[in-house]
Amino acid sequence: MADKDNNRLIYVEITFCDYFSDINYEEIIDKEYLPKGFDAKLGNSTRQAFNKSELNK
Repeated sequence: MADKDNNRLIYVEITFCDYFSDINYEEIIDKEYLPKGFDAKLGNSTRQAFNKSELNK
């Protein structure tokens, strides 16, 4: 991403395991810098799908 007003590049990397983050990333990273639709909160749809697939094993 580029911040043209301040002439700088912005790089955000969010790495998390278990399909959710245990930190409140929304307090640290403005929503505008997160990918559209990003949800790493406990109970997010990706985590729910993982849990469902684990139950079906």
